[in-house]
Amino acid sequence: MSTASSGASESIWASEDEAKLLRRRAFHFWNPDYLERVALPILEPPEGAQVLDVGSGYGGLTLPLARARPDLRITGFDAEAKAVAEAAGLAQNLGATNVNFVEGDANALPFVDSSFDLVCCQTLLTHVPEPERVLAEMVRVLKPGGHLFVVEYHHLGAFSLFDDAVAEDLEGRLERFRFSQLYIEGKKHLGRGDDTFGVRVPFVVQDMGLEVLDVRKNDRAWHAFSPYHKENERIGLAVTRDFAEPTGETMRAWTGENLRAGGANGEDVRRYFELTDDPKLKAGTRDRIDAGTYRYLSSFTFYLTFARKPVSGS
Repeated sequence: MSTASSGASESIWASEDEAKLLRRRAFHFWNPDYLERVALPILEPPEGAQVLDVGSGYGGLTLPLARARPDLRITGFDAEAKAVAEAAGLAQNLGATNVNFVEGDANALPFVDSSFDLVCCQTLLTHVPEPERVLAEMVRVLKPGGHLFVVEYHHLGAFSLFDDAVAEDLEGRLERFRFSQLYIEGKKHLGRGDDTFGVRVPFVVQDMGLEVLDVRKNDRAWHAFSPYHKENERIGLAVTRDFAEPTGETMRAWTGENLRAGGANGEDVRRYFELTDDPKLKAGTRDRIDAGTYRYLSSFTFYLTFARKPVSGS
């Protein structure tokens, strides 16, 4: 979902580099058995339940939910017209007839109070200036007795990528950790979201009067080991190959702005891109992926908050 900040932030979500990455990841966040056998039984959506996915993007949660429970009537809601249109096209291609996608502002959801049995979001609240305001809107449109499902990042440090060809020493790991903290602080300072918000979600929703049913971490570890038999391995390799392309100018500008706002100087920014955008290293990664010899194990930390809106008088 887009934010209302200035500069590169206005175009980052609509940039083709970011769109390509998000499209590939639409079915890469979840192990289907976890969503079907663990998450949905906790949420208990009734047959034919009305579901709202706020900040649905390219359908990363909407479409797996639709596939797991064809009886659900799901509305995907996002601020980016391009994402809404492409998600709708993907749903049509997949034969998902139980979803529709709507464009709008999550700060003022265009739905009446108590409209949905289940309201959810995935990687939305870490990208908006006022996550509490968006959560309040989500709670407003949730029916009494309905469930809230929030899936959000908590970036404690740099994204961890373990590849058998890369083994950084302590100094290298500390350097990457420092850059990750500068990035997090700068992004927050610019009103582009707080990458640590995921761990605070259960506290915030309890203060809003909801019952916290459970808090978990995601079970997906992204990996690929030749001969890449599984679909998620092939998707993960495609995502990794995208990362191994030279960083686009829009993303470079966005990243540089965040680092500087967090306290980085010009030399810091230069060093950051030296570490993360090394042409020789990226070319080597692409070559190994194409040759079928690349191996990796990586993960994001998502916090999954399951909560229920109380029925009046209960």
